[in-house]
Amino acid sequence: MRIIALTTLLLTLGTAHADNLVVTGNPDAEECYRATMLPNSVAATAISTCNTALNTRRTTRKERASILVNRGILYNHMGDYDAALRDFEAALELIADFPEAYINRGNAYFYTGQVERAIADYNRAIARRSAKRHTAYFNRGLANESRKQLDAAYKDFVRANELKPDWVLAAGRVEHYRQQGYESTH
Repeated sequence: MRIIALTTLLLTLGTAHADNLVVTGNPDAEECYRATMLPNSVAATAISTCNTALNTRRTTRKERASILVNRGILYNHMGDYDAALRDFEAALELIADFPEAYINRGNAYFYTGQVERAIADYNRAIARRSAKRHTAYFNRGLANESRKQLDAAYKDFVRANELKPDWVLAAGRVEHYRQQGYESTH
């Protein structure tokens, strides 16, 4: 079985972006992954699918951690941040250097107003060279905006845009800042 990291793009600009993971070869795990891309209203129903996937005996450590991250994303969608944090912690207990768990735990911290903790987790994901570093930079930019660190936010959005130039949201944030007088060398 292989695991491929994919990014879910949420629709609102002020929302941190999740970094979900697909687990192939396990139908329940695949369904758990797909649910992270559906409207938030189906998150509660999808939790049971993730639970079934977690109860499958033949999952690898990485697959189990991925399912936990995906279920944590669903809990974040539902606003159950305590449950989400438990899942991200459990994933990190399985794989200590799991960047997607750090990005999504950072999101739970961000949603609960723990901005410094969120930034620390986004930094961890960046340091671990996540394949989705653009997501970590973008989310850190949102966190920096929320604490009025606009120079740092702009730099994060620029870096996210450099890493993924076709990402409309990052390009939009960079353009917004440039319209406010920020330059690419700022």
